[in-house]
Amino acid sequence: MVHVMPSGLQVQLRKWKLGDRKLIKNTQLVRQGLLIPRLLEHLTENLVDPGPYSEKDLRIGKSKGMTMSWDNVAWQDTSYAIAKSRGDTRDALAWSQPCIFCQDIMTIAKKLSTLHSNPTTPEGIAHLRTGEPLVCYAGLSDEDCIPYHTREDAVAAGLDIDDIARFSMNILRTRLMPVVFKLRRESPNGDLSLMQTCTQIAELVQPDGKVLTDYEAILSFMEEDGLNVEKAVDTFVSKHSGGLEGSFEHVCSSCHSAQDVALPFGPEFFMM
Repeated sequence: MVHVMPSGLQVQLRKWKLGDRKLIKNTQLVRQGLLIPRLLEHLTENLVDPGPYSEKDLRIGKSKGMTMSWDNVAWQDTSYAIAKSRGDTRDALAWSQPCIFCQDIMTIAKKLSTLHSNPTTPEGIAHLRTGEPLVCYAGLSDEDCIPYHTREDAVAAGLDIDDIARFSMNILRTRLMPVVFKLRRESPNGDLSLMQTCTQIAELVQPDGKVLTDYEAILSFMEEDGLNVEKAVDTFVSKHSGGLEGSFEHVCSSCHSAQDVALPFGPEFFMM
């Protein structure tokens, strides 16, 4: 079936087969964060439209035995593709997790065909095409966690000019997922969301003008001063990248509390 990714990339994906289990059970690929792109290489039958990606991005004609590479594709496109191919094969997905309120185990069921997605914005598409970072401004003390397109917009909204930082952001590419997985292994008690955000920051200009480009320096700054700006830049880059809405509301059957739950891409997702 042909699927259109949030960025406009169009590919024909086949249903999963029993023979795919060997790949799915490859623990090394799972541990490295490479299972999904490698599985998609096997599932992709035809490239219909490359969207914002170049032949170099997709390594067309460079890789034997596969139609295209998913390594340089935005993670939002990759996760959308794997969800759609899984849904074509078997629409129902069920998993269990504890309620955040009463800690009872909830059984959650979702039809993948009902998942909502948002398109990549024109600015996001231009970024994927050219590689030029997306730029936003955010206030370190801004409790509203709002990203602004220009410093002037932030000042006009009432932010102190000496409190505004500039962020040059990249949409997460699939090739960086092994880096994210490595960070998770090496810092199991760290803030995983923050660490992933920092991998997407190409450059951070502090309010005093100091420029940070090193991951560790950016992470240190964000851990100390970046609670509000992390939310702001996450909102900014998520808006432009589009993709599946990764969480939805579920009501616990024990305490009847509503909470957001995230679509799992763990073992339960690959059980057919």
